[in-house]
Parts: sequence; C-alpha cells; structure tokens
Amino acid sequence: MLTTEQLLQRKNGIGASEVSVLFNLNDYMTPYKLWAIKTGMIEPDDLSDNDAVWWGCELEDVIAKRYSHETWETLENLNITKICPESEYLFATPDRFVSVKNKLVEIKTASYNPDKWGEKFTSQVPMAYQLQCQTQMACCPGYDSVDLVVFFWQTRGIQIYTVNRDEEMIKSIVNTVNRFWAHHVLANVAPELFNADDVKLCYPKDNSEFLEATPIEVDSYIKLNNIRKDLKELEANALKYKNDLIVMMGANTGITHNGDILCTYKADKRGSRRFNFKEE
Repeated sequence: MLTTEQLLQRKNGIGASEVSVLFNLNDYMTPYKLWAIKTGMIEPDDLSDNDAVWWGCELEDVIAKRYSHETWETLENLNITKICPESEYLFATPDRFVSVKNKLVEIKTASYNPDKWGEKFTSQVPMAYQLQCQTQMACCPGYDSVDLVVFFWQTRGIQIYTVNRDEEMIKSIVNTVNRFWAHHVLANVAPELFNADDVKLCYPKDNSEFLEATPIEVDSYIKLNNIRKDLKELEANALKYKNDLIVMMGANTGITHNGDILCTYKADKRGSRRFNFKEE
C-alpha cells in the first residue's frame, strides 16, 4: 500500500504501473489522460471503492505468503520508492524484495486468459506487466529478474512467472518516459487524443459548429455505416439459427456431435430454460 508521501510523489513522474500507458497498452488510461493528471488538470481517479483494487490490496500479503511457501524464498516488504538512475521522472515501488538475491517480486490478481498468459516460470505475460517489471529493474540497478506472482480468480491459486532483465526494453522505457515528460508535461503540450473518452475530457462541451468532411472522414463514415449494416444482418441471422436449434431440441437437453456438446437448452433452478452455445 502506497503512503500519502508516495502518492504525492506520483505527481512528479511516471510510476512502473503507469509506463504501459505511454505504449498504449493500458486498458484504463490513455497518454492524454495521464498528461492531464500529471499537469494537474484533473485529479487521479478515486479507486477506494473499486472492488478489484480493494481485493488486490487485501490479498497482497496472503499471496506473498503463498509464494514464500512454494519457493522457500524469504521476502522483505520494504515499501520504498526507487528512482531510476537514468531518469528522475521514472520510479517504482516494488511489492517485495527477495532476501539475499537480486530478485524482485510483483504481486497481481487477474482473470486467466490462455491467450495472454503462458506456462508457469516463463516470461509469457501481458506486455503491460512486462513493462512494469522492466521498469522496476530499471529503478533497481543490480536486480536481474522479477518474479510476477499472479493469483487467478478462476483457479484460486497462484502462478509464478519470471521476467528477466532486458536492457533494450529498459532503454526504450527510459527514452519514452523522458520524451513524454519533456515534450508534454514540462512543455504543457497535450498528447494526441486517442479515443472518445479523451475527446470528452478535452472538450466537455461541443461548440455548436460542424466540421466539413474531407475524404478521410467520409471514408470512416462509409466504413462504419457498412459495418453497422453487416452487424444488423449478422444479428438477425444469429437469432434465426438460435431459434432453429431451440425448436429442433424441443424437450431434449441439448445437441451433440461425435460426442461433443454443441448447444444446450436446459432449465435452471427456477425452471427457466436457457440456451447455451459452445463456441469453437
């Protein structure tokens, strides 16, 4: 848990968990919003009522204890913020330090997605976490690896991944942070708008004027219009085939093919039948 002093320090630089924003790899923030926060234009989001954040904080000690049980490693919870020697604007607060070893530990809770997470003890983790781990090592010279310990909600167990120091990635992070801070924060020049939320943040009210379309706007309009038409047709077809399958099942629980369940139409505890479809 960050102290009040550490939270205030976050205004003066980019923390390890924020680096992914500058690479457009953060699902919750854009470079523009980060710039607005760092320049004091807006306050950071209040996450005190966020369930995911609350559970992550509450479970941190438990996950760390489980990691020590499985690895026999002794952990130190120093709760100190380290500044990168190559950038005064880049800092990290590692969750844990492994005693007598040049290793850090980062603790996460997450939903498991096989497309994003690899086998245990590999470095196959989402790039946002790769960047966070590399930032921690950038701020902690002499540390060669980070054990990323993830508690997956589906399995109710931890998975340990090892991210080794990558000097090329660290160099890219340092350069990106320095460029962002110099060209945008210190110069007070906003980054490009990235999505609709950025537009609402930058222009909370419209100006009652119209923009004359160029070929670029016309092309986007035509593509969006065509996609919306295709979606309507696809949704109508999906509903038709769903109804066809339900009628075919009749009183049966479902339909199988070569031993595989294709779809079901089962009654729940309240007696209401629900359609479930197995996607390939």
